[in-house]
Amino acid sequence: MPSVQIKDVPESPPAVLRQRAAAAHRSLQEYLHSRLIAEASRPSWKRSSTEPAVAEAGRSRLADAAESLRGIVLVVDASVSSVALTDDAPGGAAARARLRGETSAAPELVDLEVASVLRRVSWADLLDICRVERAITDLRAIPIRGASHRPLLAR
Repeated sequence: MPSVQIKDVPESPPAVLRQRAAAAHRSLQEYLHSRLIAEASRPSWKRSSTEPAVAEAGRSRLADAAESLRGIVLVVDASVSSVALTDDAPGGAAARARLRGETSAAPELVDLEVASVLRRVSWADLLDICRVERAITDLRAIPIRGASHRPLLAR
């Protein structure tokens, strides 16, 4: 079985990881092993040529409904974007599948709203900081046309 060694790590990350491992009632090696496997299992925002497409037999009703909307401009909000960026369950996979390859429209402030969601789930220890940082990186890569809210202020 291959092994991984990381050199020149500053003092604070291992200390934080030891605390998280202890909180999970695991050794540091067990904790890092599980995090490494989870990271490798996480689908990327942009599907590579080696990543399988969503299996037809396992498609959810949400994915079927989304498929029927192909060609229509997608308007997304922070809730959709947050799920697509962080949820490894079927809901997140369906959101990523639907958004992949699309240029979406969203309120101009959607990236800040998503960042706020990510900050809250990080503080609640629902996502570790590395995962949050990857989500922010992925968010920057999503082609979203920002729609200004200013014209709506007069309403």
